Amino acid sequence: MLMTEPLSLLKMLLVRHTRRRDLLIAATLVGGSPAAAQQAPTSKRLGWLARDQVTSTSQIFIETLGRLGWVEGKSLVIDRRFAVNRDSYARASAELVALRPDAVVGVGAPDVEALLAVTRTVPIIFATVSDPVTLGFVKSLSRPGGNVTGITSMTPDLELKQIELIHELLPGARRISTLRDRQFPGSEMRFTADEKAALSLGLTLVRRQAGNVAEINAAAAAAADQDDAIHVEFSGLTLVERKRVAELAAQYRLPAIYGVRPYIEAGGLICYGPIYSENFQRAAAFVDKILRGAKPEDLPVEEPTRFELVINSKAAQALGLAVPRSLLARADEVIE
Repeated sequence: MLMTEPLSLLKMLLVRHTRRRDLLIAATLVGGSPAAAQQAPTSKRLGWLARDQVTSTSQIFIETLGRLGWVEGKSLVIDRRFAVNRDSYARASAELVALRPDAVVGVGAPDVEALLAVTRTVPIIFATVSDPVTLGFVKSLSRPGGNVTGITSMTPDLELKQIELIHELLPGARRISTLRDRQFPGSEMRFTADEKAALSLGLTLVRRQAGNVAEINAAAAAAADQDDAIHVEFSGLTLVERKRVAELAAQYRLPAIYGVRPYIEAGGLICYGPIYSENFQRAAAFVDKILRGAKPEDLPVEEPTRFELVINSKAAQALGLAVPRSLLARADEVIE
C-alpha cells in the first residue's frame, strides 16, 4: 500500500501537466491566452442577418468563431434570417431580436439599418459597412457610442480608385456606367462624390440603378448602348447576383470593375478592394469579445488595412483587351 500511493500521486500530476500543456497549445493556435483556453465559454445566442444565404465568407466566420472557442450547437446557438427588401428586412430583424440574442451580426448596411429600427440595446456587429458614421450607425470610428461596431468595407476614396483603375485599363473611355443598388443606404452620397471626382479625369459617370435582377438586365443593356465601361457598386444585390452581372458584362462586351474578389471568381474582369474574407474573420473576433463581456461602445470600428488588385486574364482575352503592363505589375493576382 505504501508503494502504490506515491505512484498514484505521480500519475495524477502527470495527467494534470498533460492537460495544462494541451491548453497552452490550443491557446496558441487560436491566438488567445492560456487563461482564455482554460475557460470554456458558456452557451450564448447569436443572430445573423444578411441578404445572401450561402457564402464562403459566412463559413470562414463560423470557422473563426470555432477557433475562438464558440462552436455552433455546443457553446453557441446561431439564428439566421435572410432578406431582400424593406418588408422582409423589417420582419427578419424583429424575429431575431424577439429571440433575445446576446449579439447579432448585421453583415451590411441594410442589415444594420433594419436591426437598429427594432433595437438600441442588443449588440450589433457589422462586417461590410462602408461609412457607418455618415449613415448614423456610430458616433465616430474611435468611439462608436451605442450598440453598434464592426469592420468597414472601404475607405472613403476606394470607389474613386476603382474608377481610376478602369480609366487606366481603358484610357480612351469617356462614359462610365456605375451600377448601383437603389435600396443600399449611402449609395447616393457616394455617387455624388464619385461623379465630382470623375470629372477631374475627364470622365462622365452615369448612374444605373437596380433593385432586382430584371433591373440589372435593363441597366446592363442601357450601358451597352451608351457607355464604354461599367463600375459595379459593392452591395448586397450585386454581390448575390455577381454571376449574372459578370455574364451580362461579357455578353455586352463591357469591361467592368468590382469591389472584392468574389466578383472575379464569378467571372468578372478586375477588382480592387479589401480582402473580403478578412472582414469576416475580424467580425468573428468582435463577436468573441462581446460574448465575453465587452460592450460595442468600447470597441472602436476597424477599417480595412489590406487591399488586393485581382485581374482575370481570361475575361480580358474574351473582351479583346490588352491589360497594361503597369496594371499587371501591380496586381496581387492574375487569374489565368
